[in-house]
Amino acid sequence: MLNARTCMELTEALMPYFPDFPSYRDYFNLYTLKSDFFADLRIPVKIFIAKDDPVIPREDFDALDNNHYLSILRLKYGGHCGFIDLFPMHCWYNKIITDDII
Repeated sequence: MLNARTCMELTEALMPYFPDFPSYRDYFNLYTLKSDFFADLRIPVKIFIAKDDPVIPREDFDALDNNHYLSILRLKYGGHCGFIDLFPMHCWYNKIITDDII
């Protein structure tokens, strides 16, 4: 695993530890976003996506069917889960989620 140079190489190296999935492709096919993935939402859901996400392409979200419970915040940067401010170091999305709840 330490020799992995890409996210996909790391994922492939991890797959033997998850015997439910014969390969990383089977794993990713399980949660690939289909156009109707969020069709049955009945509560508000907010998704943060980034153009530079190496795992889930932004185009997958562009193809989703509309649902008024679904809100997608499209950002230029953030990677797969890196929505942080460097100074002071914190995850800014926590405040957005908290503001929605309160």
